[in-house]
Amino acid sequence: MNVTIAVPVRAVTLTLVLGPEHGATTLEGLAARAVAAGRRTVADLADLFTLPHRVMLDVVHGLWTKGYVSVDFSEGRLELTDTARDLIARGSALDDAGAQQEQRKFVYEPITGSVFTYASSLSSPPAGAIEVPVRQGIGTDDLPRGELLRAVRSVIRYDRRSRGLRRNILDVSFGNPLLSTDGSMRWLSVRGTVHSDLDTGRLSVEISDDSEWNQQARDRFRNEIAVLAEQDPPHPFIDRLRDKAEPGRPARTDLAYLGSRLTRLADAAAATPATKLKLAHEELRTAARTLGERIDHLAGFRATAQPVAVGEGVRWTRSDLIRSARHQIVIAAPAIEYGPFKEILADLGDALERGVTVVLLWGTAVNATLPDKVANALHDLKIRHGDRMIFSDRGARIRASLIVQDDEQACVGSRSLLTGDPGGCVLVRPAEGAAEPARCVVDLLIWARRFFPQWQTGRRIAFRPEDLGRKTAIEPAPAPVARGLPELPEEATEDSATARIRWAADWRDTAARLTAAVDGLHTGAPVVLMAEDAEYRSLIHLALHSDARRIAITDDDAEHDACGDALGRHLRALLDDGATVHLFHPAPAGPATSEAFEQLTAAVRRTRTLRHGRATTRSVVYDRAVVVGSSSPLVRRSHRTDADLLSGHVGLHILGADFAARHTHELGIADWHGAPAEDTPTAPAEAGQDRAWADLDELLRAPELRRAELRGQAVRTLLARSREEPQWRRWANWLVEDAWHRHAFVEAQLLVPLTAGTGSVSPELSAVAVPVEKGPTGDALYYAALGLPARPEERAVCLAGAIAELLLWGGRAGADVYAELSAGATGAPLPAVWCELGERAVAHHEATGQALPLRRLASEAERTRRVEQVDRARSALAQRIDDFRPARQTFAFRGGYYLHDQLFAADGLMTRIQAVAEALGPGTADTCEKLGATLPSGPDIRPYLDEIVADGQYPAIQWTNYNLMRYADRAAGIVDDAREVVALMAELAAAPDGGTATDGHHHELTRLIRDRWDELFREAEALGPLHAQPALALLHRLRPLNRAEGAA
Repeated sequence: MNVTIAVPVRAVTLTLVLGPEHGATTLEGLAARAVAAGRRTVADLADLFTLPHRVMLDVVHGLWTKGYVSVDFSEGRLELTDTARDLIARGSALDDAGAQQEQRKFVYEPITGSVFTYASSLSSPPAGAIEVPVRQGIGTDDLPRGELLRAVRSVIRYDRRSRGLRRNILDVSFGNPLLSTDGSMRWLSVRGTVHSDLDTGRLSVEISDDSEWNQQARDRFRNEIAVLAEQDPPHPFIDRLRDKAEPGRPARTDLAYLGSRLTRLADAAAATPATKLKLAHEELRTAARTLGERIDHLAGFRATAQPVAVGEGVRWTRSDLIRSARHQIVIAAPAIEYGPFKEILADLGDALERGVTVVLLWGTAVNATLPDKVANALHDLKIRHGDRMIFSDRGARIRASLIVQDDEQACVGSRSLLTGDPGGCVLVRPAEGAAEPARCVVDLLIWARRFFPQWQTGRRIAFRPEDLGRKTAIEPAPAPVARGLPELPEEATEDSATARIRWAADWRDTAARLTAAVDGLHTGAPVVLMAEDAEYRSLIHLALHSDARRIAITDDDAEHDACGDALGRHLRALLDDGATVHLFHPAPAGPATSEAFEQLTAAVRRTRTLRHGRATTRSVVYDRAVVVGSSSPLVRRSHRTDADLLSGHVGLHILGADFAARHTHELGIADWHGAPAEDTPTAPAEAGQDRAWADLDELLRAPELRRAELRGQAVRTLLARSREEPQWRRWANWLVEDAWHRHAFVEAQLLVPLTAGTGSVSPELSAVAVPVEKGPTGDALYYAALGLPARPEERAVCLAGAIAELLLWGGRAGADVYAELSAGATGAPLPAVWCELGERAVAHHEATGQALPLRRLASEAERTRRVEQVDRARSALAQRIDDFRPARQTFAFRGGYYLHDQLFAADGLMTRIQAVAEALGPGTADTCEKLGATLPSGPDIRPYLDEIVADGQYPAIQWTNYNLMRYADRAAGIVDDAREVVALMAELAAAPDGGTATDGHHHELTRLIRDRWDELFREAEALGPLHAQPALALLHRLRPLNRAEGAA
């Protein structure tokens, strides 16, 4: 349904640097180069170009008025100015000289970061329009200079049709921030349509094509409205939109659709009746301009993108980015484990010593906690390096995983890059020969500024070139790809067949030229765009439901809600139409709910393009494009119940045939475009008897070892070859050791017989390690322990197995094995702390006869930690309010006194927050919930404070004074802390109480494990790489009982 939407904007004054509309003429440019070559008089130039003296005098006069040449009037000699000489040396056009500065009034729309002409705005919303709520959006200080310039050029280009500015815009800035805005609110009135998606129910608002909004602004507006609908479904604005929404598909804006739409219209042009020519012509122009805008927009996002191999490749890239940083390194990790963090700790310290600023965003929730070891290390870096180490004790509510080095390189992954299983990632650099950083990398830095928990601290994250040690490069505006569109001849409307045929042929040529430009975007350096949250999910939806001839869906999770009938039917239709569909994901848990998706799975299994397992990246590859990042394509979150899980996601949208082939090759798909990808090993059939073993050795020596691939190849080779061959047992032993190091001890025990007793893991050793993974094993453990030799390392493995049998499964055999180990202690002693743990485990079993209730103990420890965390947060909040109370003296005017007194009035904001901070008893949770509903929204508290002052009928406070800004920041900090306390209290109230309290035996074991955790680890690691694995695996199972690790 068509609706009128009123969008709030802010009046701003911009400083424009203006040059000639078209720069120097061709003759002027040639004349300037002739002066540079030594022709220094008008006569010399006239002789060179064989032009009359008067004509050449006009040319020189044009160069002189534009500031390109200086004239020595005493001798009549010409000299190039420094500006012209520099431009010629760089090979640039002479359009930068003679520039003038001019201030013009515009309006700024913060939701999309767009600029519009002031004349297009209104002082009040039109009657009957649906008013968009005022949102923080993109601040003017978050807008890259290049993007601001492109926005102004775009709106001026649109406005030129009627009122325009007949000059070329060379540069633009907000100038002095205190003078660039008058603070007045104005409104834009736009027409659009509202749809409710048939599959997802998401709202989609499409702005009409005849508005001055460019395609990027329309996309951002649509996505921001979708975000608001997900985060605040009952908002009055969203309710009004839903009332107007019609069920249907949102308008497609992808290149494939826009290109096919223009081609279809152009092909049908010749058959258009004369009475409908004008309507068809306007439809063609709209389609061409829309496609051209999209191409122009995407062309600015060229970059170099490279998939990074799982494992060592990710670890190397992670460290290399930190070591390469010269000014700043930004890391976003939803989860952090101490082991991977320790690997980069030395690199972070070295970077800080070099003067690099290190920024860390972490945590999926505000009340998330860091592992103690990680927190201690970060605070140590903060103490030693001060403000160069930027991080917060509060979680940033992110799910994105990325590392950004300066504004030069960025690594974007699907899972946290600081955990033991980071998966794969994509490395982005500037395109070869590019003078500017990749715009995708700059967008990632701006995202980090917005998501940093403390708004004011986040402003310190640099993203402008001048802040990162490089000069700002302002490129001249490129010519639009949709320039020179065909015109409709008058005679064509007068039933002239010849004119209509020529007009239709011109449009076919134009459509062919634009579709060729679309193909050009997919060749060479790829187009790389950053997408977040709603825009990211829209891209995934578009990719999943595209009409691609090849599509691959990879995920490390899957849910039946996402694997539904709509997706199943669409992909099955593609498959039946001859397309290739690859699925790589875990099998969804629980009974199937979609018959269509089950049928699709069966069909894909028959084509041998189905793999069940955790993929290393969350991605959708469709033809020549890839969507990859932190959001799972096969997991659907309900915006009504999981709104918080929808925010903080970041993905990359990459257009490029070469990248699609390399990315799928990393996923094990070797022939994405129908031919073997690079580096696909091929061996001739007659390669000799040892070729199979040589192939395994090559895979083992490969710099990017893919163990899963090597494991599968080894199994196939062993099944195909004779056990009598010398290499057979060697590779059988490799499979056993591989399973052992993956802590798959049951698998190792099943494989051990293949080694016929010649491997590094004996049948008895594998049997005593099984309880760490699966139990109880009973007599099998006892008799295997009796058959073990007396070597200390193997006895230590047996000790770990006995403890696991007792603590994890409550098996009596564990006590018997421990008694045998203690009675037969000869030679080197067993690890002392592990022996102490064994004694406690036996005592626990004798007292309870049961396994250790790990979940209940972890729940109790977590609840205790949360209670302590809430108490600390409330105490700190109360103290902060007490410290803020004397801040009334900040003001020297009545409006300020009134504001402060209202904040601390009986029903004032600070009074209500302090009541929660000091409240005790059963009603505290209700009080917190009421406070949370009334806290000011957004990171900037000044609009809330302005409302209080306005209610008192005092003049608005000008927040330009440092002390006043400090006052507002302190108030905002208290509100942020109050919001955190409310969230902590709500989580604590909703958390289970853990059930029946555990007894003293449980707590004795828990205390030992917690207090001696590091010693247990050191003793386990001292056993060596092979024999340490069962003990380390057991510690991993017991990790929730350790306070230091449990917080992870």
